[in-house]
Amino acid sequence: MDLSDPRLTDLAFRVLPVARQVARELADDSHIEDVVGLVSKRINAIQEGLSPELEFIAGVNWLGRTRAINRIDQTPLPECNEEGGQLLVPDIICVVSLNGHLTSLLIEVKKNSKESLIWSEKYFDGLRKYAESVKMSLLVAWKYHHVWTLVDIRHFEKKVKAYHLTFEKALSENLMSLIFGDLLVELTQRISFYLDAELTDAPPTLPPPPALIPEGNHTMKLQGAGFLLDDKPITLSNELSWLFLQAPDENVVKRTGQTTIRVTHTPQPSTVFSLTDFALMLMLWNEEGKPDWEDIVRQDIAISATNVRAELRRGLDIGVIKYVLEQEPHTAPDFIPRDKGAARTPESVNS
Repeated sequence: MDLSDPRLTDLAFRVLPVARQVARELADDSHIEDVVGLVSKRINAIQEGLSPELEFIAGVNWLGRTRAINRIDQTPLPECNEEGGQLLVPDIICVVSLNGHLTSLLIEVKKNSKESLIWSEKYFDGLRKYAESVKMSLLVAWKYHHVWTLVDIRHFEKKVKAYHLTFEKALSENLMSLIFGDLLVELTQRISFYLDAELTDAPPTLPPPPALIPEGNHTMKLQGAGFLLDDKPITLSNELSWLFLQAPDENVVKRTGQTTIRVTHTPQPSTVFSLTDFALMLMLWNEEGKPDWEDIVRQDIAISATNVRAELRRGLDIGVIKYVLEQEPHTAPDFIPRDKGAARTPESVNS
């Protein structure tokens, strides 16, 4: 296996748990192209068994705004009273602190890649009537590709006999920041991670630098690694280092000597990720085999959301972080307490 191939280096650094599994499965004479299929298989295996409800609960619980969050047992008893139509129980009940007040919310969780959620009138009315009967607000948490949105169900629009919510509408009315403190983060391209290595089996006919080494199988020995800011060494905090791991990156291999190379990883431009996705990465980092999701979501995560938010501020100051985005919905929800002179939560970060 060609360890100097930048694709493998990128894989090993970006998806370390996957890379470990790949290394065990690949034989010595395997081709580097086999990695793609094995990584895809490994990722699918990791995600298998993770329900949208558990993923959502784990992510927002790590953000630190929830006082309590639980799935609701939805096993129904036989209907004995048909008056007023069927009541449908939402997926989650949670208690959050909003402007110093405890607020209880019901949340129905969905995950799909279509551009609209479409609910039948019976389904929509069943959820709505349940929320009205217990006098609680009902929201829908919708993961579209890699983005979680949280929306009041009043933003569904009735068309004929079905209720529709477009992703565009969900994004414009997203409550993930306002309620749970989720943030969108983009790193600068001033920050990078480097790996220095020596080719231990370099042929004597290597062309002089800066020409690239010839294609083929090479063995390398790592000589050093670290972070660079504007091409100068920098020591990042634990939180900023982990945030770098979440950002999609691109790498460049350069010759630094006759038998030495440097692989530099730099965040891709205009690539944003959320803190909820960051939390999922932290939970999965050391997982191997088929994860026990019930156990994973209950484990303590050493890196706290409070410390991450503080380091985001510092990252903005020193030039590691480009944007920290906190979204406000177009429409203020009725259940948000509006205390006179109430300030925004002190842990909020704006770009």
